[in-house]
Amino acid sequence: MISNGARSDRPDSSVKRNGVLSGHLITGSSFLFQFLKFHDPMSVEEKFEIVRSVGEECIQEDELMNLLTKKPLPICYDGFEPSGRMHIARGVMKIINVNKLTSAGCKVEIWIANWFAQLNNKMGGDLKKIQTVGRYMIEIWKAVGLKTEGGQVEFLWSSEEINSRAHEYWPLVMDIARKNELPRIPSVFKLWVAVNRMS
Repeated sequence: MISNGARSDRPDSSVKRNGVLSGHLITGSSFLFQFLKFHDPMSVEEKFEIVRSVGEECIQEDELMNLLTKKPLPICYDGFEPSGRMHIARGVMKIINVNKLTSAGCKVEIWIANWFAQLNNKMGGDLKKIQTVGRYMIEIWKAVGLKTEGGQVEFLWSSEEINSRAHEYWPLVMDIARKNELPRIPSVFKLWVAVNRMS
């Protein structure tokens, strides 16, 4: 311990207990205490358990472990259509899951599907209203406790990404449209609806 610049009689002023290093400092006549704690970094196994807890099923657990071992900042994706008032499950569960992922050292990119909301006639197909609702949802998540500090959470508008890479996006859309017959589309749509009901 250091007091007013004098050295402590103790040979070691920092004591390690249970993996936590605590240093104590008294400065000047105000006797201001500062407690500094240096926690050991989270292990890959701990990160894996946190990330794994977010989903109901993990198809390739070994791939997830490999990703967390080799990549310093894995990127996770989520998305939503701005469609009106947010229900409580959507408001709370997204915060819990996103905060879990960032605590495990992941970056989370949340895509706002504004054009797709317009395509599905959300908010009467009015793009300005859809974007307003999207911004409103972001502010709700922040108010509920979404941790956005440090740049680990990023909100992206799908329309901006499509416009910035239109020369890649639209040829791909045309290629998929040409290669898939109309009778196949309803079956794919039914699967998409079923998956979204489960999530």
